[in-house]
Amino acid sequence: KISDANARCESLEEALKKSSSKAADALSSSDGDREALMRKIARLQFDLQKSGSDLKAQRQECEALREEKSDAEKHRRYAEQSSRKGVSFLTAKCNELSKEKEHIREELEARRSECDRLAESE
Repeated sequence: KISDANARCESLEEALKKSSSKAADALSSSDGDREALMRKIARLQFDLQKSGSDLKAQRQECEALREEKSDAEKHRRYAEQSSRKGVSFLTAKCNELSKEKEHIREELEARRSECDRLAESE
């Protein structure tokens, strides 16, 4: 009975060693998986942070482009308005000069007529 008990005890000790070895392997594997997961989480957090920074930079660039577009539109409207004012001014000036030219022509015609009358009376 003692030898059976010893054999049984040795068998149980061997089973315990195997179980302990398997548990250690599983724990080691679990630690490796855990470390791999932690590295992956750290990498994902870094990528997320980088993506957030990139997104922020893109938003700032978009805002700057919107402002630039708005400024360009203001300048375009101002140039159009100035152009219309310039055309209006030049048209008015042309009309004024045409009237002055007509007035000079009429005055010249009147003086010619007067010269012709004076020449006839002499």
